[in-house]
Amino acid sequence: MPFPHLLRDLKEFFRYRPSVLPGELTPADRQDSLRKLIMAWCLGTVFFEGISGAPLVGMFRSLGATPFWIGLLVAIPSLATLAQPIGSYFVARTGSRKRMLIRTAIPGRLIWLVIPTLGFFFPHNYFVIGVMFTLVLFSRLTIAFASPAWFSWVSDLVPEDERGTFWGSRQMWARIFGIAAAITLGWFLGKEPPYYKFIVYFCLMGFIGWLEIFIHRGVMGIRIPVPEQPPTLAALVLRPLRDRRFLPIIVFTFSINFATQIGGGMFSLMMLEEIKLSYLEISVFQVGILGLVTVLSSRYVGRVIDNLREGARLVFYFGALVTSLQALPWAAIPERAILPVAGTVILGGVGWAAYHIALTGLLMGYSPRDARATYSAMYAVISGFGSAFGSVLGGTIAEALQGMSYTWGPFILTPLRTLYLISFSGRILALLLLPLIREPASVPLGVYVRQLLSMNPFDRDTYVYIKRKFSPPVRNNGSEQE
Repeated sequence: MPFPHLLRDLKEFFRYRPSVLPGELTPADRQDSLRKLIMAWCLGTVFFEGISGAPLVGMFRSLGATPFWIGLLVAIPSLATLAQPIGSYFVARTGSRKRMLIRTAIPGRLIWLVIPTLGFFFPHNYFVIGVMFTLVLFSRLTIAFASPAWFSWVSDLVPEDERGTFWGSRQMWARIFGIAAAITLGWFLGKEPPYYKFIVYFCLMGFIGWLEIFIHRGVMGIRIPVPEQPPTLAALVLRPLRDRRFLPIIVFTFSINFATQIGGGMFSLMMLEEIKLSYLEISVFQVGILGLVTVLSSRYVGRVIDNLREGARLVFYFGALVTSLQALPWAAIPERAILPVAGTVILGGVGWAAYHIALTGLLMGYSPRDARATYSAMYAVISGFGSAFGSVLGGTIAEALQGMSYTWGPFILTPLRTLYLISFSGRILALLLLPLIREPASVPLGVYVRQLLSMNPFDRDTYVYIKRKFSPPVRNNGSEQE
């Protein structure tokens, strides 16, 4: 009978794995853990996109939330990053990472079984909306508190010379799973869903989020030494800010996130109310097409990062440039313009895939092993505050521009589309900070540009060289061969 075997395999899959010292982790245990991390993130992608996309905006909009409230709602995840330094402080004092993640992240997932039901059983007024906002903030605070433990733990599991490949594969498989889930859920919601569908939707998100964390029970933990005199919270917070290698990353991401979220914070609302797309159409574009582009590009992006000198830095530059240019078309796309929406989403998919994979590599590479939890926490707080300020400012501007509608050249100056003109200008200015992100021994960017321009497109060796950079690293006895 196959059922007993299936039950035994499931029990073995979810069986709790202990924490060991770094030298005690076998290659088989490491690979098994990395596979489970990818599986968990497949569910995590559905959960995080589900609680932050158009359905969340639509639910609160149906309860009477104004654009300012929507901007504040979108800012909540960024404001919640304040919990990350506290989480990193507990990691430094206790050395606990796996246990801390599992115990603190689960309540933030299960609270989504409660949030949508409040809008069903109580009157639709600002008090109820405020209570629901508070619960969303609680969820995000628990997620943020556990994030440094997760980042530090996983950073030790992933081999240094496989970071690009792992994060690329992780993003690729998560997108494949996320596309199918998002399109199915978008079809379920339809165009103007009754409120009970939001309840079903977000309760399902709560269960998926819980299952994502539960899978982490089967991932091997790695112990970290706890100093006899643990550092103070102030010392932990100040260390990344005094690091001249790391500080430019924080400054740039604060600036680019602020500019991006001026428009991006209102993106779902713009898609629903100005471009007039249904939840299914938004899922097809924002998750389906965007996810497909990410799937097709993620593995290659990871290989380029692993195979190219300063690969993470160069790919990050590329991603930042593309995502900045991608903001401008949103200010000109008219209602129900399907092809321009698809083209802009495809451009964004290429840019954001490169940006996020490379950023993860930079955060790992530019932070010391013993303080990665702290460094990632301070990055999240400062860059998150950039996103929060941008979202709130965008909501405030959109509410102030209510009723505005006229054309300026190719641009449609409505309250939400106008935000993208402002966002585009801010992103271009933020790009001027990119050259600050570099190692002391980094080659100037102009050298790479000259090398790129010197390649002969009519020479076969050019394409052989490019193909080698996109190919998996060749290994011999654990060492990489060029």
